[in-house]
Amino acid sequence: MAGHPTLALDLPMRVLVWQDETGRTFITRSTGDDLAERVFARHGINVPAEGRRETEFILEDFVKGATE
Repeated sequence: MAGHPTLALDLPMRVLVWQDETGRTFITRSTGDDLAERVFARHGINVPAEGRRETEFILEDFVKGATE
């Protein structure tokens, strides 16, 4: 963030855990592509395809670890 201090407006990234009216639990989160296009781009940061895949992998791993 030192190079792009405005990024702090959109961090930390968030994950939503919620239940529907029947009690089913869901996890909703942004994808690596969404974060690159919506969040990082708005702060002048270009995230290449490999970075988007890495972001997706990290988020998947984080959610998986939190639900085990």
